[in-house]
Amino acid sequence: MSRYDQQVIKSETGSISVNNDPATEYYPNGTIVVNISVDDRTKNGTLCLFYPDGHLKQEIITNRWPEELRMTYPNGTMAHFYPPVTTVTYYPSGDITVLESPDNIFYTRVNGSERISQMDPLEVVWNRNPIKNCDDAARAFESETAYRLQTLKDSQLPFFTADYGLYWWDYRSGYDMVLAELGWNNTVAQEIGLVRGAATLQGKNWGTILTWTYSQWPYLAMGDVIYDQMQLAYECGADYVVVFNYAEDTNEIYGTLQNEHFQALERFWFEVVKNDNIEHGGIKAEAALVLPRNYGWGMRHPQDSIWGIWNANSTSQQIWAQVQNKLTQYGPKLDIIYDDPTYPN
Repeated sequence: MSRYDQQVIKSETGSISVNNDPATEYYPNGTIVVNISVDDRTKNGTLCLFYPDGHLKQEIITNRWPEELRMTYPNGTMAHFYPPVTTVTYYPSGDITVLESPDNIFYTRVNGSERISQMDPLEVVWNRNPIKNCDDAARAFESETAYRLQTLKDSQLPFFTADYGLYWWDYRSGYDMVLAELGWNNTVAQEIGLVRGAATLQGKNWGTILTWTYSQWPYLAMGDVIYDQMQLAYECGADYVVVFNYAEDTNEIYGTLQNEHFQALERFWFEVVKNDNIEHGGIKAEAALVLPRNYGWGMRHPQDSIWGIWNANSTSQQIWAQVQNKLTQYGPKLDIIYDDPTYPN
């Protein structure tokens, strides 16, 4: 738990932060920093979890404070934030701590205080968790995304998003078109197989967006690489091919785009799109790899998380091996889809 006293600070603007200085809160999986910020004008905000491996999980908070904010950490620790600033933490060992502010009173179940005796044990709290498995995660993903898209449906305009792997559920949530993100040294054929497979089976449009390969300047891959990726996407049937040209730390008039990228775009137009010898959609899927139902694994690397909640497991390793094997065999002629009774064919 904590080796020293902690503070929970609430600012006048509504922000809440867990202050670990000079103390550090130790969990078996490493240090976790939680930050909850609220815009005092809109009463909306963001809940951020910073994990020790560097990844960040964010959840949008709407309609001011919900009755309760709940988080589950990878090691099984659970934390509840009750408005205004009470923090209740449940540990897998059965220990429970309560930190109340502004009085900064720290309770533990061990000291037998009346306040802590009213707390539920971890098992009871876990049973209230609405996301217990992949089916629950898929339903939550789809319902939350569909809810956010509802306001757009009145416009009667098609809408799209860009994603890196959960294309299947993007479409199920209501998006008309999804752009697969090509960049960060990922396998282009895998991304195309995932988005094309999902779009084909669900009767939607698809495209690609060429994003950063590097996290610093020059960000984008070389022009020849960009050209090859655009051509492959076009020949595989992409309805849209987009090049992402934004970076916060550049004052270049065209963002991340350099002369070699403009030359690649010009080549793509004249040598591919206007070339009668190159057929749009000429590279068709000859095989499909069917993954387990609602198994929302990121697939960016063998240890990627499942739905951003659970660590990779033995099923992940089997899928990774199968995907690499089939990509070696079929390349861009492979579609990757999911077992889904809504689309039995």
